[in-house]
Amino acid sequence: MFNKFKKENVAGTPDHVFFGDKRVEIPRLSVGKWLSMMERVETLPQLIANAVSARNTEMFLPTLMVGSLLAMEEAISLIAVLSDASEDEVREADLVQLHDFLKYTIEKNNLEEAAKKYRAAIQSVMQKMQGVAKKNSP
Repeated sequence: MFNKFKKENVAGTPDHVFFGDKRVEIPRLSVGKWLSMMERVETLPQLIANAVSARNTEMFLPTLMVGSLLAMEEAISLIAVLSDASEDEVREADLVQLHDFLKYTIEKNNLEEAAKKYRAAIQSVMQKMQGVAKKNSP
């Protein structure tokens, strides 16, 4: 009933969500925004590696629990950068609001298509590099 009052962008994706009471715009991801996000990715890759290496050991559950808490803090930091909201405002959001923010950001920026294009480009470069390596091998 109230959907006709919801402002949406051209692609049909809502242009905002709420984190608690704060209205947060769905961002366009510029190169600068990506760089800001990558600067804040600190421990996430290591946390994943630690959890995988602790599989089938008695340290798996403690490693997973500590890693999950640290990963959540890093996710809050990344979402704060994406949304231009403070980390405290991100903490006020519920899981549905965070999910919607990430979903609409992915849709608005067509990240699935971008990932396919980058994957194809990387595969093309790798194939060319392998071809050059074969030509240069004795």
